[in-house]
Amino acid sequence: MGNERNLSVVISDMLDIIPTEEQELITNLRNVQDSIDFTAPEAMGVRWRQVADCLNGYFMSAYDESIDWHRKVVACWTGKESEKNE
Repeated sequence: MGNERNLSVVISDMLDIIPTEEQELITNLRNVQDSIDFTAPEAMGVRWRQVADCLNGYFMSAYDESIDWHRKVVACWTGKESEKNE
C-alpha cells in the first residue's frame, strides 16, 4: 500500500509534458484534477477511471509512438517513467 501513486501528481506530470495546443486533452485532465480534492479516498478509483477515459479517448485515434510527448505521457500514466528513476 505504501507504493500508491498520487493521481494529482500524475496528472500534473502529464500536463507538464502535453503541448499547450492540445487544449481539449489539457482541459479534460484539469477538470478531473480539480475534482480530486472533493473526492473521498475510497472513491478515488472513479477519478483514475476518468483520467483513463480521457487518455483512451484521445489516444484511441491519435496515438503515434514516434511522437515523443505521446510516449512520455503513456510512460507517466503507466508508471514506467518512475521505474526508470528508481
